[in-house]
Amino acid sequence: MDRSTASACRILRHAVLASTWALLALSQATFADQMLTIVDQLNQPVTGATILIGFEDGNPFPGNRMTTDASGQAPVPSDWKAALPLTVVAPGYVTSTVPLAVPGAQILELSPQESNQEIEIAGEAIDFGRLRQDGKVDFALVMPSLRPDALLSFDLSTVMSPKVDVITVVGREIEIPSNIALPDQTETYIFPINFNKPQYRTYVREPGQYRVTATRGQFPLQRVVNDIRAGKSMFEVINHFSFMGSGAQLVNASQNVGGVNLSVNQTRFEGQFDVKAPKIKTDEVIISLGLNEVDGLLNPTDLKRLRSEERLALKKNNTGGSSVISLLLKDAKSLEKQGWLYDALTLRSIFPLNTNIDEQPNASDEQSFSQMSFSNNPADALVNPTFLPLIAQPEIRDNVLITAIPAMPAGMSPLAMYWIYSEIEKVGEGSVKSEKRTRQWEILSPSWRAQIELPRLALEKRPDRQYRWEVLFLARKNQVEGGTPRTNRVDLSSITHVTRNAIDL
Repeated sequence: MDRSTASACRILRHAVLASTWALLALSQATFADQMLTIVDQLNQPVTGATILIGFEDGNPFPGNRMTTDASGQAPVPSDWKAALPLTVVAPGYVTSTVPLAVPGAQILELSPQESNQEIEIAGEAIDFGRLRQDGKVDFALVMPSLRPDALLSFDLSTVMSPKVDVITVVGREIEIPSNIALPDQTETYIFPINFNKPQYRTYVREPGQYRVTATRGQFPLQRVVNDIRAGKSMFEVINHFSFMGSGAQLVNASQNVGGVNLSVNQTRFEGQFDVKAPKIKTDEVIISLGLNEVDGLLNPTDLKRLRSEERLALKKNNTGGSSVISLLLKDAKSLEKQGWLYDALTLRSIFPLNTNIDEQPNASDEQSFSQMSFSNNPADALVNPTFLPLIAQPEIRDNVLITAIPAMPAGMSPLAMYWIYSEIEKVGEGSVKSEKRTRQWEILSPSWRAQIELPRLALEKRPDRQYRWEVLFLARKNQVEGGTPRTNRVDLSSITHVTRNAIDL
């Protein structure tokens, strides 16, 4: 080999080595950029979170369990080659799973777990003015303003406190939910009856700042009592309730706080819109809830029950954004006979007489919110809600979640699918019964799936608690735009339709 040829070979060899080292360095740099990042709802890193890729330790490859560092990160394993479940577990947070995560960098957001504490906010509802005897009972419903995501788990306990206050009417005691206030007033049913409970108590589970709202309403005493005695349901009676205005106050609730007196006349509900029900089945009913949005929080302005193709007017607040949530439910024909509403509105404890209601058949039904479909619409002059179909109860077999996929109405697109596993604690005082729901595990799939195989996690179960799997199909109208979601989060503002059902274990 001549000198020039040897020199060329050396140059070529060095070039190959340099290229190899460059490729290796590039490969290492690229791998270093492939990180799994775990953050909280404020985008802060979650340190010490456990990440499982696959179904259990070592399945489908060794080293599939990692722990995040101080920056909330862990490197993507080089053996991760196919779409697999990605699960994150961290103390103080709801366990989160993406059923089929594609290999590569991910940013996952964890939800804080609900606290077991109860922080009481108490005071009086004021500024009703001089109440004359007009046959109508005035009241205030007091509650913290709702976050939009609270509507995904809506039930009666969302608006009615499980705590009770006992008032004396005509020498007898009646239990009233603690977040309902009744100003001093006298109305007549057979003979004059005085109501006087201006105080309220409402509860939150996390320390923080809340906007607490008192919504003023009234109902015709004689008409409501007569309807309930005739066997009509709680939701038929709701149409007799009129909502007039509200007041709100920001409250810092780091611990129990009292003396929060709320004016019911800061805002008047002077606007109006109509809701026209579509044709629905005879065993179904629609409940429409008017909402006013201020700073991303929602306050009720009206509530009405609609039958098939019925049209009703709802009130709204002309200040701020207004929307209407319409719920499609199976119809419950009558009141829970031993419930607070039955006792209070039939005045059963005041008039322990033989009445027709005790002879009504099926008088023990109560409205269920587990099977529900809801539609979110702007409160335009006329709202024509459409719904995803109600779905059957989901099932769980051999660690596989199974559900029927609902038909998609025209003009809508699937958005995501949520499975939520919760611990349920039965709570309440006296005849007011409710439940405290604490999320343990949430699973988000960006596509609607009939089956999801679960990673094998050790879930603690208490013998004095109930446990529930709930499935939610999320969709939106085609003309509604939404932001780009994170791996395990979806833009709630883009959701217009949800259908859900649940199974208790």
